[in-house]
Formats: sequence, structure tokens, C-alpha cells
Amino acid sequence: MINSNATVLRWNASLNMAEYQRGYDMGSRLGALPVEVNQVPPFQLPRAKTGAAITLFKLVHFATGTETDVTTEIASSGLAVGTYAAKNYDLIKYPSSAAIAGVGTLPIGSYYAIMSDGTNTWYSELFCMVASVAEMVKIEWCHQEDFLYPGGHIDYANNYSNYLYFKSDILAPSYEYDEEVKERDGYKFFEKQTSFKLSKMQGFLSEAVIDAFRLARLHDNVTITNNNDGRVYTVDEILLTDIEWQNMSHLAHLAIEFKTDTVVTINGKAVFDAECGSGGATETGPAPCVDVDFECLAAIDEGSAAYTGKYYVPSGGGANVPFVENDYILIKPTGFDYHALYQFVSNTYVLVADQLEDVIAFNANDSKYHWQNVVPSGNVFLEPEITGIYTTPGAGTWTAYGVVMGGVSIELFTVDAMGNETLAGVGDQADFETTGLTFDWIASAVGAKIKISTPTCNRYYESPVSYFEGVNYWIIEDDNEVQ
Repeated sequence: MINSNATVLRWNASLNMAEYQRGYDMGSRLGALPVEVNQVPPFQLPRAKTGAAITLFKLVHFATGTETDVTTEIASSGLAVGTYAAKNYDLIKYPSSAAIAGVGTLPIGSYYAIMSDGTNTWYSELFCMVASVAEMVKIEWCHQEDFLYPGGHIDYANNYSNYLYFKSDILAPSYEYDEEVKERDGYKFFEKQTSFKLSKMQGFLSEAVIDAFRLARLHDNVTITNNNDGRVYTVDEILLTDIEWQNMSHLAHLAIEFKTDTVVTINGKAVFDAECGSGGATETGPAPCVDVDFECLAAIDEGSAAYTGKYYVPSGGGANVPFVENDYILIKPTGFDYHALYQFVSNTYVLVADQLEDVIAFNANDSKYHWQNVVPSGNVFLEPEITGIYTTPGAGTWTAYGVVMGGVSIELFTVDAMGNETLAGVGDQADFETTGLTFDWIASAVGAKIKISTPTCNRYYESPVSYFEGVNYWIIEDDNEVQ
């Protein structure tokens, strides 16, 4: 069997090869890899070269045995088969960037997946959909080019990255020193002194996850996000230490130590600036989140100083940048909530001819995607948004409607007065624009927002909060109103 454990979700040729099936584990489900609701952990699985597509993908709820067929939906979220002319194997790849939409919100709990190409069938290790990852640490790693290992490789094109959620918090650091010293006549002569801050965390991981995670140290880029306090660490070096296997279990308690750019030496330090991902639309940078039809320099408001002066203000700061011949620009008409597409020709703004629905214009200044949303054609470019939230009398549920471009996954979050978010629903364009996303109203919620993602970009857009009107307002029977 080809080694399948270079990424965090291990696949087995039979269900009885799963870790929890081992005799000494006695059926333990502890250590199931945490993921957010409607997600499967990222994976790449080498398979003997056939070019065959995946014909079946099921999620099995471990506690109930309920099977959910997501074959079509997970393909829309990025599941694909990569073929390579110079290699004797294919790669089944899933980036886990976009939530699986179109199947409703799946129950929290442990799952395993069943995947088949019509000839081979594989069974995944357990993973656990959790209500929140707010108190976990996310560790993500990727490489500037393909990462080779015996029997296969990890394809890092199109912004692929490995990640896992670690139930822990980052502990108080230690402060370490490295010294290069020569001693003469009882004196120490320091040729080089280095000081660095060593951060640590502790917790439990399964053997299958450690098999893949050990490779993070060999990758170009490692990022750690502590969801407990929102801090993000760009890691220079990471190491697994103090691995202690628990009695009668495939779980290990271990420490994770990492260094960031706190290293100080009298001779300077290295600069770690490699970028991940060899792929992309032009092979010169990360792949776009959605296919772009028009590259626009910026978005400006009609009648503004920038509009009159024929320039834009860089979002990162700096001097105004004048428009030049043939630049595309998104201009928001006075009094409207959309943008229109213009081209700068002969020192004036020229309205671009009507475009088909779902044509995408990218605002490079603010890294935002706008799409043409008039059927069958027009020049009305929108950003994803919630357009209405309605309550069902007596049902305790609310339904959010809105507009969004095609080919994306939508996650709906309720928001309380402190800004805390709770995942309330998952869907796609058809759900959002027709039946809406229905969710249970909770007393602390004051509004809702959406986050959208694609197979190449995880949550690349977040809408403003749409505040509820008439919160705590409902109808009792048919003729009594209580507020």
C-alpha cells in the first residue's frame, strides 16, 4: 500500500485498520482530529496511476452510524484527482479550504469518511466536527514547491496547506542562549552569542497525526494561530518533544516547542521570507480565490476627491497613484450600493459594455472580488452580502437571504454584542439566494454575518454585520404581540 500519511488525515484500505480498532485501544475515540462543522481535514492520498475520478464520498457519524453522501458537494469544495505525466501515481487531493455546502449543517461529533474511485475503497481515521475552535491552537504548514517523500509527494499548488487544530494554549516561554566560545588562560572569548525566545504548548495527538505533523519541521513555512487570544506566530523552527504514549492508547502526550523571529545574535540573523505554493493562475503568485475576468486597480466613489483627481489612495499607505491609459476601475455611483466597471481612456472614465452575469472584477487595491449580478447582462458589480433576515412566527428560527457569486461556500455566523461569533449554518449560492439559510435564534445574538470561501481560499471575504430588527420580538398564537 502506498504511504498515505504525509498529510494529517490518514486513509486505510479497510475499516479494521483504523487506530481506534486496535486491540490495545479498546475502541477509544479519544484523539479524533478536530475540524470545524462541515469540514473534512486536508489530505493528499497517492494512488496507483489510473486517472479515475472519485465516484463516492460518504461521511459516517460514528455514534449513530448515519451516512451522508457528499460526493457532489465535496467536489465543489475542492476534492480532485491530480495526474502527473512523469509519475506512476495519481494524487487524490482535498484542501479543506471551503466548508461542504449543499447538505445542511452536519451534527457535531466524530466521523469517518468512506471514499471510492469505483475500484478502490478507502476509510479515513476518525475526525471530530466541533462546535467551536475558539479555544484551540491552529498549526499550519506549507512548502514553496512540491514536498517529496518516499512513495509520493505533496502538491502545494493552488494555495494548498496542511493544518490541524490542537487543544491547548501557548504557555509561558523560556529564554535560551547559544554560544560559540573559546577559552584561553582561564578567560572565555565569545565568538558568537545568540539569544532566542522558546514558546511551548502541550497536549494530545494520535499516532497517525504525529506521523504527518513531524514533517512540519521540514517545511518552508509554519504558522501558528492561538485562537485563545488571536495572536499569530510566523515560525522559524518547530520541534516535537517529550512524547509519552498513554497506557493502552494510540495517543501521545507531547510538547511542541517553536521559535519565531525573536532570535538575536551579534552577527545578525537569517531572513525567512519564502512564500508557499508553486502553482497559481500565472505561476507568479498564489492562485486567485475565484477566476477573474477584469483586474481593476481600485474601487472609488463617484464625485470623490480621488474620482475628480483621477487617482486612488493605496490601501497600505503611500502617495496617491494616478490612473493611466487602459486601467480598469470600479466606480460606485452616487446614491447606490453597487459598483460599475469603467476603463480609463484618453484621460476620462469610459463605461465598459454590459457583461454577462457572474463576470468577476478584482479590486487589487483592497483585495476584494466583485461580480456582475444583473440577468442576463449589465454593469452592476456587487460584493457578497446579507440582504434580509426574517423570522418565522412561533418557530424560534430566522432565515437569512442574500447575494453571492457562484462556486463558493457560505458560512453564516450569529454575532453577539461583544462581537463573539457562533456558526449557525452552511450553504451555497442556490441556498442563500432562494430558500435562504435558516438558523435557530439565540438570546445573545444581535446580528449575523457571512464568510465565504473557495477550494483555493479559506474565508477570503467577510461581510459586515447585519443587525436584527425586532430582536426578542415574536408572536404568541395569532393576535397577541409581546416585546
